[in-house]
Amino acid sequence: MYFIIIINFTNNWNSYRMSHGEIIMEMTILIPLIFFSAILSGAFSMGGGVLALATLGSVLDPSSLLPVHGIIQLTSNTSRSIFAWKHIRFYPVLTFAAGTFIGALAGRFFLPAVPIKSGQIILSFGILLFTWLPPIGHDQITIFRKGNYAIAGSMAGYISLFLGVSGPIIAPFYLRDYFSKEGLVATKSASQMFTHACKLGVFLSLGRLNSDIFKTALIFIPFVIIGNWIGQRLLQRLSEKKFYLIIRIMITGLVLKMLYSLLI
Repeated sequence: MYFIIIINFTNNWNSYRMSHGEIIMEMTILIPLIFFSAILSGAFSMGGGVLALATLGSVLDPSSLLPVHGIIQLTSNTSRSIFAWKHIRFYPVLTFAAGTFIGALAGRFFLPAVPIKSGQIILSFGILLFTWLPPIGHDQITIFRKGNYAIAGSMAGYISLFLGVSGPIIAPFYLRDYFSKEGLVATKSASQMFTHACKLGVFLSLGRLNSDIFKTALIFIPFVIIGNWIGQRLLQRLSEKKFYLIIRIMITGLVLKMLYSLLI
């Protein structure tokens, strides 16, 4: 029954020129990967967005990739914030939200000048960079605590319009502060909820949101919510080192597939 709904939703994907059988085959791959990315986000509040972006980028056209991904990530961060609301620290969230609005507003005036295909190629290399860069330790950066979340928010609001993901870039701001693991995941998720909301607002003003975008995103939303719920339960049990190695290999393969389709 669910695949019948998917076919009805994707009948107007003319640019893909897929048969019903091909759509179902793609979804049997996409849905588990999106579900897995949601578990990753639920556990770490990082990495899942990159995996989801690389997964969707392997099949979606460039003009719909970031809007669909934005809706999915807004759902992911909102559900995760609700599940862990007791651990949210609201001062960082509100300060971050103010910065996000400023960053997204600034990006609004530069976004139309970026060619979509060129932007996706840059996006692909950005994903690879974020995936394989070593983590930044607590002693490697110095940030003034007052206003640091506004800086993080402005960076996220601007960068997410072009790259779709900002989690790996803003994570050091949260790592620098004193959070429990649950508090870091909950607070960072609530903050990034505003990033994706502002990003979608910009896309709406540019005419890049339509019913097809929402229908495509709606296919994945139930799996995103359930995946985040499971990820929250696994937060204290996962081995990060081996898990991230597997994720990095998966992301790299998907991004190389996307680059191949763009350049060949």
